[in-house]
Parts: sequence; structure tokens; C-alpha cells
Amino acid sequence: ESESRSLVQFLRSTRANLKILFFTCEYQTILHLYDRTTCSAGELRSLCDVSDTKFFTSLKSLDRKGLVQVAQEDSDQRRRNYSLTPWVHEYLDGAHRNLRDWIVRAIP
Repeated sequence: ESESRSLVQFLRSTRANLKILFFTCEYQTILHLYDRTTCSAGELRSLCDVSDTKFFTSLKSLDRKGLVQVAQEDSDQRRRNYSLTPWVHEYLDGAHRNLRDWIVRAIP
């Protein structure tokens, strides 16, 4: 039962702190950036299972919320690379650590 509460707490905490729902385009984008560190919009778009309009709307929303940061490549000013802001990356490090701990306790 405490493991279930821990998982629920993890889900609620992530939703409350990042202000996103799980498995939305926003969440998929955040997970992909967490896994890959930096990606272009095109690379991210190919990883998310939504329409182009939904994807770019979500990406702009993440930028407005301060969850992602954008940098232009020196070699090609047209290319913009996205990455998580440091506080989001730190938050997810802790959240995943807590999730791993929960899994270790929950699986005999």
C-alpha cells in the first residue's frame, strides 16, 4: 500500500510541479529531451505521436512555461535546438530516483 501511495505521489508531484499531464505531447517531449539532452524541433516531432499543429503548439507552451530552453546552432542559425531547463532536469533526476526506489521496493 505504501508503494502505491509513493507512485500516486510521484504522479501527482510531477503533474503539480511541471504543470503537465502524463503522456501528453508535452510530457513525451520532456521525456525525449531528458533522454537525449538536446534535439531539434524536427527530431522531437518525429518522436511524438501527434499532429504537427499539436506538436508545435505544445513545444511553444513548454517554452512559455520555462520548461525548455532554445539555442541556435552556431553553424546554422536556422536550426534551433531544444533542451530542458536545469531545474526541470534536476526535478526529473529526483523523480526518477524516487520511482526507481519505489520499483525496487514493490518488486519482490
